[in-house]
Amino acid sequence: MTASDIPKTHGQPDQAFEGNRLTGLTLYDALTAWDYETGTSIMPMLATEWAVDATDKTKSLFKLRPGITFKDGSAFNADAVVWNVRKVLDKASPHYDPSQVGWTAPCMPTLRSARKVDDMTVEFTTSEPDSFLAINLVNLFMASPTQWQAKFDRVAGEITDPAQRAATAWREFNADPSGTGAFHLAKLVPRGRLELVRNDKYWDSKRVAKIDRLVMVPVPEVNARTAALLTGQVDLIEAPAPDAVASIRARGFKIATSQSSHVWPWQPSMLDGSPWQGKRVREAANLCSDRNDLVVLNGGLADPAFGMMRPNHPWFGKPGLKLRFDGDEGRKLMKAAGYSEQKRATVKILTTTVGSAMMQPLPMNETLQQALAKCYFDAEARDAALAKVHERLVDESMFIYMVHEVAPRALSPRIKDFSAPNGFYVDWSRIDMASD
Repeated sequence: MTASDIPKTHGQPDQAFEGNRLTGLTLYDALTAWDYETGTSIMPMLATEWAVDATDKTKSLFKLRPGITFKDGSAFNADAVVWNVRKVLDKASPHYDPSQVGWTAPCMPTLRSARKVDDMTVEFTTSEPDSFLAINLVNLFMASPTQWQAKFDRVAGEITDPAQRAATAWREFNADPSGTGAFHLAKLVPRGRLELVRNDKYWDSKRVAKIDRLVMVPVPEVNARTAALLTGQVDLIEAPAPDAVASIRARGFKIATSQSSHVWPWQPSMLDGSPWQGKRVREAANLCSDRNDLVVLNGGLADPAFGMMRPNHPWFGKPGLKLRFDGDEGRKLMKAAGYSEQKRATVKILTTTVGSAMMQPLPMNETLQQALAKCYFDAEARDAALAKVHERLVDESMFIYMVHEVAPRALSPRIKDFSAPNGFYVDWSRIDMASD
């Protein structure tokens, strides 16, 4: 993994979507999931069906799959769903955990509450009609309330603050998690190693894992990660080194990519005093950026971005602004906005240095700094109807679109049946290993 530590195993992983892939989809299930065949539609998981209330479009009823139990043997039911919603949305709940909110709540921004209708039916209430609710719920993993309560009941008596007691229980749960997923935790060494074993009693008999054990190791440095693959220490890595792609393939290894919906953009600040407030400045940055340079920098493991969506996506629409590399037009726009070689636009870029979807953030930002410098920008990088909506995002240049990530993973020849059709999610149950 590209992360420097093992993602949280308590049900709502950190480390962004890499965490969801590694400790979310393995140990847990959500009510819904992306279809693993195409990655373009939502399929039932712990919920079997759902529908919007005919009289109140802010309410949706989800029917739950019967007969499912958590690892600890307790029943999955409507009470468990409501409990898992409250863990991230209800600050008054005794099991509310702020550490699980950051990556979860923004992924379901309209969800306000959940109510038990009967043992196998839950009513969700949103702040407004939300056709994305079933999509957004793929990121809310179901943890066992019974297991958490057992951990909470054993918290030392001298810890009296309710929030500290809850946090302590969640730390214990993280070390001994209970979900409904296709794998169970066998060993957890923070910053060192995570071992998962197959759940032979997984509720979906067609998706019982083919492999006995998954071992995950954090290796944030890209060259070390690539070397681990080529020397046989591991069988799969996320985000291989771009300059090693040819060598990886030449030695019989595979590079798996997908048409990920993820885009690598700059998101300009619109605060008072920011040069990005000017639409012409934003358009200029879009025109002065050579996306093909970034593709080459990533060893071909990226696609030029012409908006938030790919051009073949049904939500792309028909934006009036055609994103391309046109430095001359970019400089004209900058001059019209009042900038020149003598009066340059100073912008600061905050970026992260790791993350599989971030590709190669530092050299990519350095390349963009050099390109934009020719268009009167001084950029300082620091570490750290839907079609109509998309048309507006492009036409108003609300992002500086660069490239689409293709979610590359390098695989040893031993791995069979790897599937990650939309990039964000991996079907771990399908993976098989050839015998040595």
